[in-house]
Amino acid sequence: MVIAVTAILAVYTATPALQEFLVLPKGEAFTELWLLGPGHMTENYPYNITSGQSYDVFLGVFNHLGNVACYSIQVKIRNQIQSEPNSMEHNSSNLPVLFNLYAVVADNESWELPVRFGFDYYYDSAQSKVVYTKFLFNDKVLTLNGYSTSWDTSRSSFFANLIFELSVYDRGTGSFQYHERYVDLKFNMTI
Repeated sequence: MVIAVTAILAVYTATPALQEFLVLPKGEAFTELWLLGPGHMTENYPYNITSGQSYDVFLGVFNHLGNVACYSIQVKIRNQIQSEPNSMEHNSSNLPVLFNLYAVVADNESWELPVRFGFDYYYDSAQSKVVYTKFLFNDKVLTLNGYSTSWDTSRSSFFANLIFELSVYDRGTGSFQYHERYVDLKFNMTI
């Protein structure tokens, strides 16, 4: 009995010192990426978009990689015939990047950004399509040349998709690599 109590007390006393030398198994390394609606909830996402109006959402990242990570989030717009990212096939979309957002996030910490966005566009009745002229993103205005969407019969809308693709900086390659995470908003561009 005395030996057992002595052994338990020795292990209990030595535990802080042993923690310096023990290598415990790590959990799964991953990153969370999220998009919340205007009420900071997973609801009431903007869908019926009107030209000249602005809309609010929240974009966030939580780092579970086991070390500090540098992230890049690429903001892209697509219509119904353009490519979209496919995390199952480990592919980002091949769309042009409209904005790059950067965040350095410590392990087990999060980063969040309020996003205000909007579009200026017009309806081209001769070609039955919506033609984008400007994209508002957090008080920055980007002129959009060549961006349009045609009527999508399967969705019964002028479909648009705002995509946020996540990349993480890879020290080995010295570049950002697609992290197989993206979030998006799907819209009907009202006329």
